[in-house]
Amino acid sequence: MEICRIFYQNFREHLDGVRIGGDKVYNVFDNQLPAALKRLQFDRQLSMENIRKLIIEADGYQPHLIAPEQGYRRLIESTLVTIRGPAEAAVDATHSILKDLVHKAMSETPMISE
Repeated sequence: MEICRIFYQNFREHLDGVRIGGDKVYNVFDNQLPAALKRLQFDRQLSMENIRKLIIEADGYQPHLIAPEQGYRRLIESTLVTIRGPAEAAVDATHSILKDLVHKAMSETPMISE
């Protein structure tokens, strides 16, 4: 149990920024992901023409409906597909950073590093 406690403490210190490495996770979500999302072209996808077209094609022209659900669903789904690449890249980068931090914490923990 003592070895687990020491490993946990080392790993937590890396994540919290006491030791080197945890700031990389912050950088992924604070810098890399927003920059990747800003590079995406949402202008055409979220234009009034495209929204109108999606709503009419999804539900047909139904003036009595306040919120055409299928049209909104298609709009949201198409936007989610667009942001999937940057989101997956952020998850992959975070996974890689966390694996490195685990290896660092293991190497700094007696009895595990031997």
